[in-house]
Amino acid sequence: MLHLYSSGGASDFALDGEALHPDEASQVLEAVARLLERRDQQEAAQILRDVPFVIYRGHNTFNDSFDVLFASVDMDEYERLREFRESRGRAPFQDIANTVSELGHGVRHVAVDLTLQPTSPRVGQPSDSIRPKREPTFWTARHFRLFLSHCSSIKAPAAALQAALHAHGISAFVAHADIEPTREWEEEIQLALESMDCLAALLTKDFPSSLWCDQEVGVALGRGCLVLPIKIDLDPYGFIARTQAITAAGVPLQTIAMPIARALLLHRATAPKYTSCLADALGYSESFSMAKVLTSLLEQCSTLSRAEAGRLIEAIESNSQVHAAYGVPSRIQALVRKHGCLDLVP
Repeated sequence: MLHLYSSGGASDFALDGEALHPDEASQVLEAVARLLERRDQQEAAQILRDVPFVIYRGHNTFNDSFDVLFASVDMDEYERLREFRESRGRAPFQDIANTVSELGHGVRHVAVDLTLQPTSPRVGQPSDSIRPKREPTFWTARHFRLFLSHCSSIKAPAAALQAALHAHGISAFVAHADIEPTREWEEEIQLALESMDCLAALLTKDFPSSLWCDQEVGVALGRGCLVLPIKIDLDPYGFIARTQAITAAGVPLQTIAMPIARALLLHRATAPKYTSCLADALGYSESFSMAKVLTSLLEQCSTLSRAEAGRLIEAIESNSQVHAAYGVPSRIQALVRKHGCLDLVP
């Protein structure tokens, strides 16, 4: 990571895992860029327009909370900023931090990290405006899209986890399993990163030394996606150190499919999309056991829209694996009533 500015000279910090909403962040940073231009701080304004910064909450070792201006950039931009920092010093980045702080965000750090993406959104463009160059073929339709970042040393366990997640309405991308031999593998990984809903980092001791894993995490953070740390034999570190990890030490990886699903339901960044995917997945249940697993997850959803409730009732009527699964129809009907859609229940 390249630390461009750190208040008081201390560069030790970690992100709390959630970014300011892209639209709100864009408005704040665009206002800052205009202020800098009016104050004749042109270099700082140009940096802010050129670099896709996102505002994160962060903390230090003393648990002090503050804002961090962070961006994931490609290699060319990373080197340009490094050279600029060496020739101009920290003053332009301090000007940016101070001006952002004037607008209510106490920025103490400005930093960038590498990403696989060759291009990035600019100020005024939400991070989710990045669109895949083509429609991916490796995601299962109507399932939640989870990128599994892992080292080759655990490719077999990662594939087993991928299979287990399918029954939970989650389509997981595992590079060695999902890349067709005729595709350029870097292009496929980038396509998955551009179209994922969330990333799970399978933390093994060789994860930090991987040429790709940290960059994949950086892409997820740069897009504002949730990163779920999965602790196998390595504690979360860097930007994901503060995020509560799912422990997978000494257990088959496929057994953590349910904890991952529950984490997605609990987090506000993923709960709405995952709830909708669960409502769709029930209609495509492939077995009684899958219908029961999906029903158990749906019962843990904090909200359920009328449209989603309607799809659940339709699943009972149209899918034999749902209406013939012992106890599932009555549980689904009770769930729909619980969320206030009594008229939808026959």
